Amino acid sequence: GGLLKQRNLVLVDFKLEFGQTEKGYIVLADEMSPDTMRIWDSSTTSMDKDVFREDKGDLIATYTRVFEEMKKAKSQDVKPRREIVQVVVEPKSGIKNPPGEVTKKALGRLGFAEVDEVRMGKVFSITLKRPITTEILNQLAIMNVKLLSNPISENNKVRIE
Repeated sequence: GGLLKQRNLVLVDFKLEFGQTEKGYIVLADEMSPDTMRIWDSSTTSMDKDVFREDKGDLIATYTRVFEEMKKAKSQDVKPRREIVQVVVEPKSGIKNPPGEVTKKALGRLGFAEVDEVRMGKVFSITLKRPITTEILNQLAIMNVKLLSNPISENNKVRIE
């Protein structure tokens, strides 16, 4: 389970604000605290700013309890997010695609008569070392032209997972 679940806490909702640096990095522009989220304990007792808003008790004591519970949680369950992009390469329209033609014929023999065309290509899944930026997207475009696809006969798309 997650860190909150380990401590019998429930994340009801939260809000985060993001910004973008001059180099194109997306950054968290807000703190993560009980002030930016609603947290309940397992008995649905509010442990967030609603304690103050609804005059339910001592806000500082409540925030301290959340902090202490989170310190006890096993942080090894949190893994850094890996940035993965997919580059999809397909033959351009009008370019012969023998593997696609063979597959179309095989599908027809199997009874899939509604298949009009099959274009076979390739997919590259690329794991990045750092967050996606405009610079990295530009590098992916260069990779496509230099190695991953033939710009004369193939189209490519970059998908961010």
